[in-house]
Amino acid sequence: RLVTSGYKSTALFLQELITDYSRRDLTFPKKDKVVAFSGIAERIKEALDTEVRYGVFRCFLPRLLLWKRAGMENDRIVYDDDRVPSWSWMLYNGKIDFLTQSDLQVPRNESLSFDNSERGINIEVRQLEGCYTRERDEEHIIFTKTKKVEVTTEVEVTKEVEVTKEVEVGILHFDMGSAAEVESRNCVVIAMSQDDDKDDPNKEYYILAVQRTSGEEEYERLGVGRVRACYVSKGSISGKLL
Repeated sequence: RLVTSGYKSTALFLQELITDYSRRDLTFPKKDKVVAFSGIAERIKEALDTEVRYGVFRCFLPRLLLWKRAGMENDRIVYDDDRVPSWSWMLYNGKIDFLTQSDLQVPRNESLSFDNSERGINIEVRQLEGCYTRERDEEHIIFTKTKKVEVTTEVEVTKEVEVTKEVEVGILHFDMGSAAEVESRNCVVIAMSQDDDKDDPNKEYYILAVQRTSGEEEYERLGVGRVRACYVSKGSISGKLL
């Protein structure tokens, strides 16, 4: 049925399956998160003729990287060999949701793919520009400041006053509370709300927030979010997400 159900239906099925597994009360989550999912993951891999790594299927790689934690009550699972990468939902206890179930466009020129190391993903790292993040109601909102001229009239005297306003342009969901304190502006464009060729100022990018680790080209995931495309740099550098 998976093979004949179409791309979007299959993608939604996999999102729901992962969400369901993350909500199960496993007795030993340290071990069971990987083990419990591996049986069904192998069957799906064969049916779709694809590759699966740490609960993420290659044929749906962009969509399945856009997971977010539904609560912060549990922290990372400490695996014995530290093998589960930062981009996998299997790294955390607790519930997982996905950022969107909408139709998404995938950037054609980005090299998002599994690498040869079993743990890495090839990425293009860009920068958030002209914006800043601030916590509001336990969410991390991305803002920018805009200036506009307002006309005021006092005692029959008309004056033009330049006013700075704060405008909301996106949101970030961090994987751990401590990640919000990291001063990294690095991000990876995973998908977009419409074709990247369309020059629409309100077009949104779905992004991973990342930071560089000890290796020169190595990065780890901090969280996931969305932001207006005009606040993401055009240029990028190649890296590995571990």
